[in-house]
Amino acid sequence: FAFVFFMVTSSWTLLSILTAVVSENMISTTGQQEQEMKLMQGEQDRLDQIQVLKELFSAIDTSGDGNVDQKEVETFMEDDEKAAKAARLCRVPRREILEILTAMAAEDTHNVDMNRFVESMVDMGNPLTEKA
Repeated sequence: FAFVFFMVTSSWTLLSILTAVVSENMISTTGQQEQEMKLMQGEQDRLDQIQVLKELFSAIDTSGDGNVDQKEVETFMEDDEKAAKAARLCRVPRREILEILTAMAAEDTHNVDMNRFVESMVDMGNPLTEKA
C-alpha cells in the first residue's frame, strides 16, 4: 500500500510542477507578445496622427504656400465647427491650438511650416507619462 501511495503522490507532484512551469512560460510569452503589439500599435497611431495633422494643416493653409501665419489660424478657428474638429484632431483643447501656433510663430518669422506644425501637435497631443 505504501508503494502505491508513494507512486501516486510522486506522479501527482511531478505533474503539478510540470504544469506550473508550462503555465509560467505561456504567461511570460503572452506578456511579451502583448508588449510588442502595443509598441507596433503606438507607432501606427503616430503615423495615422501625422497624416491627419497634415490634412488639417492643408485646410488651415489658405494661401497654399506651405506655411500658416496667425491670421490664417485665427480665420480658421473663427468657425466653431472647424475649431472643434481641429481640437479633436490635434488632441488638445481649442484654446491651446492658437496659443501653441502663436508661440511657434513668435520663434520664427511669424510663419509655421507644415513639418514643424505636425511634429509639435503630435507631441502636444500625447498624454504625459513618467518618461515625458
